[in-house]
Amino acid sequence: MKNLRTERLNLRLTPDELALIRWAAAEQRVAVTAFVLDAAITRGQEVVTATPARSVDEVD
Repeated sequence: MKNLRTERLNLRLTPDELALIRWAAAEQRVAVTAFVLDAAITRGQEVVTATPARSVDEVD
């Protein structure tokens, strides 16, 4: 069965930050949501890998 995305994450950012993200997403030819999600998941995996003392299940 496919994992359905049911959770939401809201962000506040400056107009310049939003413009940068939109520009970068357009350059990659992906939606802003996909661009931000990919970047956040990639960074999250890097942190988890570098911090073996805790598991993802321990984080709320």
